[in-house]
Amino acid sequence: MPEQYANNAQTTLAAAIAAADTTITVSSAAGFPSQPQFRIRIDNELLLVTAVSGTTWTVQRGVEGTTAAAHASGATVTHVLTAPRLPIETKKEEKPQEVTRDWMARQVRAQNRMGW
Repeated sequence: MPEQYANNAQTTLAAAIAAADTTITVSSAAGFPSQPQFRIRIDNELLLVTAVSGTTWTVQRGVEGTTAAAHASGATVTHVLTAPRLPIETKKEEKPQEVTRDWMARQVRAQNRMGW
């Protein structure tokens, strides 16, 4: 399924979630993709949204090496773009792909910290 993207989409959790929950309810879905799949961040956890029904989303928890955790009602939910979703073009004379991925990951982390 192709990844969906949106700019500056942010909302909050409408209810607290436990680390094992795979369904979340957000206060508003405005600005987020209306179809899956897309990635979100809640606190320090990355989640992959795999189904959307209004403000109720089915999610895969703890993606990309993050750890599933409990989150409080009102926690900020932010749509994010992460390095593994960026296209990587390499040429034989360029540095190995791992170095390029590492550089991209640092750039995405910096942008996420700045709220881009």
